[in-house]
Amino acid sequence: MKFVLTGGGTGGHVYPALAIADSLKTRYNDAKFLYIGVRGRAEEKIVPELGYPIRFVASAGVTGGWRGKATAAAKIALGLVQALAILIRFRPDAVIGTGGYASVPAVLAAAVLRRTGLLKTKIFIHEQNYAPGRWNRMISRRADRVWTSFVDSEKFLPGATVEFTGYPVRAEIVPGDKTEARRKLDLPLEARVLIVFGGSQGARSINHALVAALPDLLSDRNLVILHGTGAQKTREYDAPADTARRIAELGLGPDELERYRPFEYFSEIQTCYSAADLCICRGGAGTLNELLTCGMPAIVIPKSSLAGEHQAVNALALAKAGAAEVLFERPVIENGRTRAHVDSGVLAELVTGMLADSARLEKISRAAYEMRVIVDSSVFPRSIASVIDGEGAPVMADTRAQPAWGNLEAVRLASLSPSGVLAHARRTLAGRDSTQLEHHPNISLLRYLADIYLVASRWQVRNIGIKLVGITCYCERRGLLMTLAGDRNPAPLLKRLFCRDYSQVGFIRRNAITVLAGIGVWDAEFEQLLARCLQEDPYYEVRVEAAKAIIRLKQHIKGSNLLTGSLLRNLNHSSLEVVWCCIEALGVTGGADDLSGHAQRFSLHPNWRIRQSLLTATEHLLQRGIITAGDPLIERIEQLIPTCTDFTPSFPLKRSLNRIKQLKQLEGGGKVEP
Repeated sequence: MKFVLTGGGTGGHVYPALAIADSLKTRYNDAKFLYIGVRGRAEEKIVPELGYPIRFVASAGVTGGWRGKATAAAKIALGLVQALAILIRFRPDAVIGTGGYASVPAVLAAAVLRRTGLLKTKIFIHEQNYAPGRWNRMISRRADRVWTSFVDSEKFLPGATVEFTGYPVRAEIVPGDKTEARRKLDLPLEARVLIVFGGSQGARSINHALVAALPDLLSDRNLVILHGTGAQKTREYDAPADTARRIAELGLGPDELERYRPFEYFSEIQTCYSAADLCICRGGAGTLNELLTCGMPAIVIPKSSLAGEHQAVNALALAKAGAAEVLFERPVIENGRTRAHVDSGVLAELVTGMLADSARLEKISRAAYEMRVIVDSSVFPRSIASVIDGEGAPVMADTRAQPAWGNLEAVRLASLSPSGVLAHARRTLAGRDSTQLEHHPNISLLRYLADIYLVASRWQVRNIGIKLVGITCYCERRGLLMTLAGDRNPAPLLKRLFCRDYSQVGFIRRNAITVLAGIGVWDAEFEQLLARCLQEDPYYEVRVEAAKAIIRLKQHIKGSNLLTGSLLRNLNHSSLEVVWCCIEALGVTGGADDLSGHAQRFSLHPNWRIRQSLLTATEHLLQRGIITAGDPLIERIEQLIPTCTDFTPSFPLKRSLNRIKQLKQLEGGGKVEP
C-alpha cells in the first residue's frame, strides 16, 4: 500500500500528517510513504529527521495584492505540474493532505489524475481547526473523506463526506521524567527552565519580545532559557540571524549567555517539555494539544490575523479553564503603519511572577492535564480501509476526543468576517454599561479582534477596528486612536493620485476622533489634537467631528484660546457643516466677542442650520455665565429669522429662542414659563 502525505509550511500541518502515517503502519505493514512539501519550509527539516522520504514542489500562499496573488498562482501551477509527475511515477493508493499551501499541488494533482482516469488514488483531508480554511472547503467535495478535529466542523463542508477523528498527537509526546530530561539536555537539576518557541519557522513578535526581556529575566541567576528562534531565513526575516544580532546588541555577560541557549529548531521537543517548568508558545492546535498531553504550564501568545482567529480562541479557552495564561499581540504604529507587537515588559513580569509561584504552576499543570484529549489513532487506518478496501461504513471517533474549545460561542464569533463581528458586537453589547461590558463572556475576544483589525493592511478593516474599540469601551487603545487621528504621513504617490492624502484615510481619522470623544477623557494632548485637526486636516468630516467632540465634552472644558482660534479659522470654510459645527463649538470654548462679530451675518444666513448653531452657541455662553441677559449679543440673536426647512413639527429655531429667553429670565430673577 502506497501513501502520499502532503501539508506544510509550518509544523502544525506537518506533525498531524506524520502522526497519521505512524497510525497507518499498525494496519498496513507493507506501507510505503512519500511526503510532498515545499523546500525551505518546516517539512524540509522535520520529515527527513523522522525517517520519511520527501519530494519538493513549488507552492505559495495566496496573499497580498494582485502581484502577490499572481506570483502564488504561477508557483501553484508549476507545483501542480511537478506533483503530477511525482504521483504518476509513485502511483499512490491514497493522498493524505493536512492543509497549508504546501498541500495544494499534490491534492489538486490527485484530483486531476483521478478525473482523467490516469490514477484511481483516493483523497483524504485532515482539518485541524474548527472552521476549515478556504482551500480545504474548496477541495473537500473532491475528497473521499474529510477528517475533522471538531464534530461541528461538518457544517462548513457541505457536500463532503465528513468523519470526526480528533486531532492526532505524535505517540512520543507524553509526560516525561524531569530529572532524566535535564540530564539529557545538560541542564542544572535545580534551575528554573523556560522554553520559548513560536513554531518551526519562528515568530518575530515573540523573538523580539523575549530578547528585549532578557536583561530582566536573566537577572534571576537560577533561570535557564531554551529559545527556539525558528528556522525561517527569508529576505523579509531571518529568524536566527536577527535574533543573534539583537542578542549581541544587549551586551550580556558570560554567565547570562551561558543561561540563554538558542536553537533554530527543537528536534526533540518532548524532551524539552519534560525538562521545562514553563513554556511560551503560539496557540496552534498542535502545540496546545501537546502542552495539554504533557500537563505543561504555558503562556500562550496567539498568532494574530489567521483565518477564524483560531489561535486566539484556543488560547482563551485554555485560559478560561485555568490551563494557561494568555498574552495577546497588540497593535503599535511605526512609520505610519500598524503592526503586531508583544510588550516585553509585560512578558517579563508575567514569566517572573509565574516562575516564582510554584503553587500557581502546579495548578495550571493539573488543569492542562485534565483538558488533554486522547485520540484513538486506529480511527485513521479504519477510515482508509472503509474507502480503499470497502470495509464498512464511515467511521466516527469518540466525541470525547474533541478539544474542550470545540463548541464555544467564541469559535463561531471568530469565524465571522470583520463586518459580521461588528454587527454581532452592536447587537449583543447595545445598552450595556461599562461594568456589564467587563463581565461579558466575549469581551476579551472582541477587544482582541479590535486589535487585529487595527493592524490590518486594508483601511476598511482598520475602520471596523476603530468602531469596535468604541463599542467595547476599549480605553486602553486611546493612545493608538490619538495617533491614527493625527496621522500626517503622506500616502504613497499612486494612492495620492486617487484622492488619498495620508496613510490613514479620512474615514479612519474621523472615526478615531468620534471614538475618542466617546471615551470621554479630556487632557492637553487631546485638546492639541483637536486644534491640529481643525487647522490642518484636509478632510472636512474630520473637522466636523473635531468640533462635535468639543461640544460633546463641554462639561470638561473651561474655555480654550487654542481651540477658539482654530474654530474661528473655520467660519469661512467651504463646507457649511464645518461652519455650523464650529459656530456651536465656539459657545463651548470662546467668549461673547468671538461670536458678536459674526452674529449679524449668521443670524440672517439662508441656511437654518447656521442660524440654529448660533442660537445653540449663545445658549452655551449663557449656561457658562460668559454673557448676561443684557449682553448685546442677546439683542442681535433675538432678531434672528426663526423659520427653517427642517421637516419636523418641533420648530428647533423657535425652541432655541425660547430657551434663551428662559435663561435670560432666570438671570434676571424672573419666573420661567413652562
